[in-house]
Amino acid sequence: MHNISGLLIPVTDGDEAQLGRYIDVDEIQRPNEKFHFDLIVFSNKADKIASRTLLAPESATVINDGTVNMKFYLARTEASPAVTFVFVPAGQTMTFPASDLGNPDFRYLMVWNQSLTTNGHYVLTMTH
Repeated sequence: MHNISGLLIPVTDGDEAQLGRYIDVDEIQRPNEKFHFDLIVFSNKADKIASRTLLAPESATVINDGTVNMKFYLARTEASPAVTFVFVPAGQTMTFPASDLGNPDFRYLMVWNQSLTTNGHYVLTMTH
């Protein structure tokens, strides 16, 4: 069911009224714990946070409680570079629309720690 809804989102521009004609969006939403991530990202590494479809009204809150700056973005594949991203400085908390992360058709939610020596830690919460 998630695959079908993922294919419908670009066709319906994420419009829940149109999606509702084909699927019960509330029924297939993932549990809340899938919207909350408390993770470490190793130095000089881009890591996949999740593979999921973002809905247009979602927003993200990032708490970067580490000592390194990080970039959060959506990617076509896990190996794709960050084209559009949200820069979250060390020690900062930011809330922004999920659309700021890049192309909503890209399904890989990624984080990039550019520090060559220091691991980072963040808490990411997606809300809609």
